[in-house]
Amino acid sequence: MNETHQNFADGRPLQLALREMHGLFSDRRTYAIALGIICLLTLSGPFGTSDGMSLPARLLFWSLIVASGFGIGNLTGSMVGHTLRLAGFARPLCYALAGFAAGLAVLPAILILNLIFFQADLTNTDYLLRQLLNCLIIGGVVALNLAIFSRNSRTSPDPQNSSVETSPVLDRLQRRLPVEKRSPLRWLSVSDHYVEVATLKGQELLLLRLKDAIEEIDQTDGLQIHRSHWVAKNAIEKVSRENGKTLIHTSDGPILPVSRTYLPELKARGLLPSSR
Repeated sequence: MNETHQNFADGRPLQLALREMHGLFSDRRTYAIALGIICLLTLSGPFGTSDGMSLPARLLFWSLIVASGFGIGNLTGSMVGHTLRLAGFARPLCYALAGFAAGLAVLPAILILNLIFFQADLTNTDYLLRQLLNCLIIGGVVALNLAIFSRNSRTSPDPQNSSVETSPVLDRLQRRLPVEKRSPLRWLSVSDHYVEVATLKGQELLLLRLKDAIEEIDQTDGLQIHRSHWVAKNAIEKVSRENGKTLIHTSDGPILPVSRTYLPELKARGLLPSSR
């Protein structure tokens, strides 16, 4: 049985956050930054960690702290940020609140580690407030990291691939994609407030309307087939009719529905199967 296309990410904040986390932890720079922070904190021994702690103990402690910040903090911050953006909040406010949420999420892990390593008194209000402040600082770092990663993943050109960015045959829409995914367009599908853009090198979610995305396709020959779908003409393998529904089978797998509104366009291009 054939099934129509299901988006790689369905627009829920958790799926979007996991996708962003995958991109973050697939970047070797993430590990280089984390390692640098761990080394700096281990050697400097801030917040009294240099008193009575051996170098290996400090290394373990700060490694766990940084891992908590990068893992729990980034996942929580990203999820909250996407939730707020889908609700229509301004991007700077989304990052600020995402950082605050990340700080709160990291707090339990920080308290547990301090209890294990320092037998901290978790009933001391002043101590808890100091730890909350430290976690909010971590949240600020997470917010900055999310802002930089989000901007780079969508708009920054790669200096080693500047010829790809300035290629005259590149659609304006493709310039929004990470460099490694800039290749011929295959199809577009709506995912809540996002558009999933599929190329020969993979898929990417972009925060814009399908109408605006289509307006930025100025080089690739294609057509809108549904209020939620656009397909490149050279990605169409065949067009079929099943149970009264018209379906487009793409050469790379997904099957996209065609609504009646767009049937005349398919007919004008000679793409509809001959009726018997």
